[in-house]
Amino acid sequence: MSITAKNVSFQYETGTPLAIDALQNINFTIKRGEFVGIMGHTGCGKSTLFQLICGLINPTNGTILIDNEDIFKHHQSYRRHKYNYDRKSLRKKLGIVFQYPENQLFETTVEKDVAYGLKHIHMPAAEINNRVQWALEIMGFSYETIRHISPLSLSGGEKRRVAIAGILAIHPDYLLLDEPIAGLDPVMRNHFMELLQKLNQDGMTILMISHNADCISEYTKRLLVLEKGHLIADDSTCHLFSDIDWMESHQLGISQSKLIACELQKRGWNISKNITTYNELLNSLQAAIKNN
Repeated sequence: MSITAKNVSFQYETGTPLAIDALQNINFTIKRGEFVGIMGHTGCGKSTLFQLICGLINPTNGTILIDNEDIFKHHQSYRRHKYNYDRKSLRKKLGIVFQYPENQLFETTVEKDVAYGLKHIHMPAAEINNRVQWALEIMGFSYETIRHISPLSLSGGEKRRVAIAGILAIHPDYLLLDEPIAGLDPVMRNHFMELLQKLNQDGMTILMISHNADCISEYTKRLLVLEKGHLIADDSTCHLFSDIDWMESHQLGISQSKLIACELQKRGWNISKNITTYNELLNSLQAAIKNN
């Protein structure tokens, strides 16, 4: 089971003088259970790629396969907009958290907002209630305290957490997140990233766009790098973050743990060159101190 992009290209304003190539000939396969980071400068095509994976826009060329099914396959006997792929099943499999998910809130209460997607897949009421409570509580809320509050009255960070709860309540097989930690305070950010790690360990496939080098390096195992619409790297996160010169040449940022390790090496500490995460740095420091 996987997400596969085959020769995917997308152009905005096709056929006009304003045509822009947002993505060009993208190829990759993400297997079930992976935690994949996506990095690249603003305008490189990251969010466009997510919209294509979710079937919100059609590729100019190529296609996307979800669990080996072409989501853009059409009935031969119908016009192009008639899909042969069951889009309802896609909505159950995929959950996407957009860059500003709080802008998606619209219901009169938090409970109704989180339950909205579940009602539209015809889930029994009892199961809806269980999932709404579960989703709100794992996002750090007291269910009984917040369920009847208007989501529009919440703070920016709380709105974001409610919007994310609405996605998690569906229990998607694949979770796509576009800058999910923006606007979260450090405590909530760590709580949320640990939650994603737990969901991934339980089998959920996660794709996360982020400019935060520390979160990408700490939690993802694989990294895709986009630049000007091209996929310029697809490798293990550890391997890419180990190449400081390459990361800096593409202005992608370096994790704090890696920077500290490099500084200690310059000062004569016997620290591993392959450090990417905080735990790796801590273990290497403890070993260096023990051997001195």
